[in-house]
Amino acid sequence: MKSVVAMCAFVAALSGTTRAQLFVGQSDSSVMTKVADVSALPAVSFTDKFPFDVQGAARGAGNTVYLCSGFFTTQLYTWNQVSAPVATVQVQVSGGVYGLGYAGGKLYGFANYASPMGIYEIDPSTGAGTLKVDTSAQGYRFFALDGNQADGMLYGFTEYGSPTGLYRIDPNAGTLTFLQGSPPNSYGMCRGMAVGGNRAFMVATHPTDSFYSYDLGQGAGGVYVPFTNPYPSSQNGGGAWLGPVSCSTPTTYCTVGTTVSGCSPAISFAGSPSASASSGFTLTSANVDAQRTGLFFYAVANPGFIPVQWGMGNTSYLCVKAPTQRMNVQSSGGTTGCTGAFASDWNAFMATNPGAFGNPRTTGARFEAQLWMRDPLSTKTTILSNALRFDLCP
Repeated sequence: MKSVVAMCAFVAALSGTTRAQLFVGQSDSSVMTKVADVSALPAVSFTDKFPFDVQGAARGAGNTVYLCSGFFTTQLYTWNQVSAPVATVQVQVSGGVYGLGYAGGKLYGFANYASPMGIYEIDPSTGAGTLKVDTSAQGYRFFALDGNQADGMLYGFTEYGSPTGLYRIDPNAGTLTFLQGSPPNSYGMCRGMAVGGNRAFMVATHPTDSFYSYDLGQGAGGVYVPFTNPYPSSQNGGGAWLGPVSCSTPTTYCTVGTTVSGCSPAISFAGSPSASASSGFTLTSANVDAQRTGLFFYAVANPGFIPVQWGMGNTSYLCVKAPTQRMNVQSSGGTTGCTGAFASDWNAFMATNPGAFGNPRTTGARFEAQLWMRDPLSTKTTILSNALRFDLCP
């Protein structure tokens, strides 16, 4: 039987509006993934999203979703919930991973054929895996796996070992706590899981079963709530919990370059990045060489990209992965030394350039931006700032 997608979770308040968005799919590239708002649980209606072979999924920081595909050799992808998933690295765990979960800022996957079998921490930048929970002695197979933002624990469902059912898993201590057995009147084959709002959502793989929800606040011995199974004709249905998109404070990352004159043009911002506003989010860079030409450029975020040095001997790095969009060319102004500065309103640029990369804007979309400027005596005669990562608010 094909292994199915694992599930991921992230729930947040967004400008007074809450959504509980569930994303479901199968380990079959010809089958449409689907989404649904489950805030009215158990009344749930799914709509088509896009076709994709999903074997595991977990929502990471911000709006990034990790997906994986492939049996025995697993390819890791990132999805920003806007554009198509992007392939990053192969998971370096023998036999691949068959479920993903994200907890405490770390990505995990269940490895069914590794020795020992168990839950491995996955480095999303290299694919390297480190065993965290050995399940070989009990025979537990957590194809359904996810992390709970509320308590930093992993939760998993196993139809193997004894007892079968729902478990709380401490990835640091390696301990497992039994919560509840299989849902009543079901085949007990749940191979996808999401945790959000302190609730676990489980995907049943048998075509006659419902999907199930379990309120973790019940503790052990609680009650499952059934809801719609959008794949009633297949034994390989699975899914991923997305929750609502988030709107976080922009953050800087990467290395600030230093010009030949000793200026360090660090990037900063003012205002709030928006999916609808026509102004009000300004990219800035001070401490810049006077009278230099420069511009800001940006791209859709790619968390798997490793910064590249901007030419041999240059002190700056390319931190934003192509394809990129250049903003308007401008002069730094100033008089002498590091008295120059750059400023460009990103919201205004997007509003007045509908054909710009990243349009139409979508709430929760994640972008990265960086400054490029002339530095005639340096390698490549140019230099780059550090970079800014930001999510779009409504």
